Amino acid sequence: ESLAVARTAAMQEEENISLYATASASSIWQSNAYDYPDITDRPASNAYPKFAIDGNLSTEWISQMHNTLDDPSTWPKWDPEPTLTLNWDTDATISRFVIYERHNNAWPADTSNVDQVDYTFKDRNGEVLKTGTVDSFVADSPDGVEVILPEPGKEVASAELKIVYEDVKNDHNVGLGFREVEMYGVLEEEVLPEPEVKITPELGGTIVDGGLKWEYFDDRIWNRTYDD
Repeated sequence: ESLAVARTAAMQEEENISLYATASASSIWQSNAYDYPDITDRPASNAYPKFAIDGNLSTEWISQMHNTLDDPSTWPKWDPEPTLTLNWDTDATISRFVIYERHNNAWPADTSNVDQVDYTFKDRNGEVLKTGTVDSFVADSPDGVEVILPEPGKEVASAELKIVYEDVKNDHNVGLGFREVEMYGVLEEEVLPEPEVKITPELGGTIVDGGLKWEYFDDRIWNRTYDD
């Protein structure tokens, strides 16, 4: 059998494997009104993509879609395709997922509501495995939308969730994002071969240190012929 890394589905029970992913995003909400894609050094500390997979519905990822008190035509340029991407170190099998959009009871009606999300699962080579659309979000609802896949996605290395919105600047679309994304399935576990044990020096060899010469004696071999 090859000593290459072997992968076995050691985790048999499904769980929220988003907790083991690394999250990245096409943009992050800026502390001030800057044009997209100016996202290099001014992201808001409470808007990072990692907050969409931390298991906490009180935190959130927010995309770069800023408004001001002026007319919408003067608002800064928005992220045209706000996308959250999850990456796993080992391949995953995913059977269902739940998306929680941003929601706050204090907001005016129809503010920051996600209407549609297009999802894409890819393998480790970047090949598309599965695509689909989620459009069953309920406006102003704090509940998540669950998607049960007819056939599980297998050997998934990444999942992309792209928010689709009308290309019109208004309060309905400001700061679109997710409070939480839960991907349910199993991760394959990496099983590494045991390293080859190498003894230095070899049996019968010598070690020279500070003018002293030591002969190597392997006690393991001695004890094969004698009881301890």
